Amino acid sequence: MKLLVSDELNGYWELRTQYFVLIQQEKAPRNNLQRNSIMNIQHEATAKGGRFYLSEEGKDLAEMVYVWAGEDRFIIDHTEVDPSLEGKGVGKALVATGVEFAREKGVKIIPLCPYAKKVIERTPEYDDVLFKA
Repeated sequence: MKLLVSDELNGYWELRTQYFVLIQQEKAPRNNLQRNSIMNIQHEATAKGGRFYLSEEGKDLAEMVYVWAGEDRFIIDHTEVDPSLEGKGVGKALVATGVEFAREKGVKIIPLCPYAKKVIERTPEYDDVLFKA
């Protein structure tokens, strides 16, 4: 996974991660994401938290929101994926991006969002960033 950080934009740092994801086309796609496409997951950060998101043509299609809980951990409190992308790995890609962000920052994750919690707890490779009280 390659992380690219752009210049500061309007008080936000934008962090982009590209994932190669096989997108199943069971029926005609309702958006422009195609089979074997690259997802450009972006990151907007604020002093209190931020979000990882996927947008296309100015419309947000998926996002995972987090808030800082001190200097050494953050809480994932919400993950949402547009119905047109459900079942295509977008939610898992958002969680993976958050995990990589935590590793880069040397912090832990408290997954309060049920989806993120399930993905992190079921993925042994993410155990190093899971906050344990």
